[in-house]
Amino acid sequence: MLSEEDRKAIRNQTIPSLEELLTLAKEYNTSLIFDLKTDSTNAVYTDHVVQTILNSSILQNLVLWLPPQNRDLVMRKAPGFRQVYANRSEMEADGGNQLNLKYSSLTTQEIGELRQRNVSLNLYVVNEPWLFSLLWCSGVTSVTTNACHIFKNMTQPVWVLAPDTYRVIWITVDVAFLLSILGLFFLQRWRFNRGRESEEHRNGYSTWVTQQMNTIL
Repeated sequence: MLSEEDRKAIRNQTIPSLEELLTLAKEYNTSLIFDLKTDSTNAVYTDHVVQTILNSSILQNLVLWLPPQNRDLVMRKAPGFRQVYANRSEMEADGGNQLNLKYSSLTTQEIGELRQRNVSLNLYVVNEPWLFSLLWCSGVTSVTTNACHIFKNMTQPVWVLAPDTYRVIWITVDVAFLLSILGLFFLQRWRFNRGRESEEHRNGYSTWVTQQMNTIL
């Protein structure tokens, strides 16, 4: 439950305009990633957004452009924008080198291969420290997250195991446990059989002695 103080702070918050957001990003030299949500493919709308960005005088290389609609127009008008793609085929067709994908769409091996080709990767949505650490160790360039307040305090990855490594350890432990149980079973059986043979030997010896005594008597 939110406290009254938190409720008051939320009520006083406002959504910044694009111009205000650009001013803030320019002030802190921070990159912006644009993913316009519109059903329209009207080039006028795209042109208006691009012109607003250019008017802010923010460095073009700080702008990451995601929308595939009218990408050619954007590249002509703002060649310095970093074009980010949602699939590899489109990126390769345009000669790009930046991808924005869901974190589960790539394996660690695929991440490594793309990074070797100098492809920048932004993966979304990553909110768990263990997942953030795994992607960090895999070489991912950046992530989209709702947990900035957690990740900002992480100076190094937390210790995690890759799924394949965890699976090997899990199977190895299970096999070792099974072998231990079988070993104990056969040990108990061997001791039981040895005990029975000793008992039969003693009983046989006692019978022989009794027979010899009866013969003497």
